[in-house]
Amino acid sequence: MIAALRPLIAGACAGDAAQALAIPAATRYSFTPRCAGRCMTASVYADGPPSVRLCAIAVAGRSRCDAPAWRALHALETVPLASEPARVPPEPSCGQLPAASPTNHPDAETWLGDFERYLAWACLTARENMSRRMDP
Repeated sequence: MIAALRPLIAGACAGDAAQALAIPAATRYSFTPRCAGRCMTASVYADGPPSVRLCAIAVAGRSRCDAPAWRALHALETVPLASEPARVPPEPSCGQLPAASPTNHPDAETWLGDFERYLAWACLTARENMSRRMDP
C-alpha cells in the first residue's frame, strides 16, 4: 500500500490544487492530499467528494508544521476530543479526526486506521526521496 501511495502523493505534492485520488484497494473511497514540505493534510471521502468526508488526517515530518497540523485537526472537531490543541505530539506525527459516524460506513472501519499509517509513511518517504533527488 505504501508503494502504491508514494507516486500518488508525489504527484499531488507537485501540483497546487488538491484533487481527489482513488484509494488503492478501496475503490469506493478517495482522498484529497495537500502538501507543504514534509507535511501533509488529507481528507478521506466515501464515494468521492463531496459526498461524505469520513476523516481528516494530518502528517507532520518537521517541527515547523507539527503544531499547525495538530491545531488544524482540532479546529475541525465536531465532538469533544481526548487530545488538546496545545499538547502537540513530537514529529514525526500523524493524527486522524473522524468526521462521519463509522456506523454509516462499516467497511471503512476495517481499513481506515491502517490507511492513516500507510499514508503517513508514504508521505514521509515520498518527500524524503524527492528531497534526495533534488540535492546536488
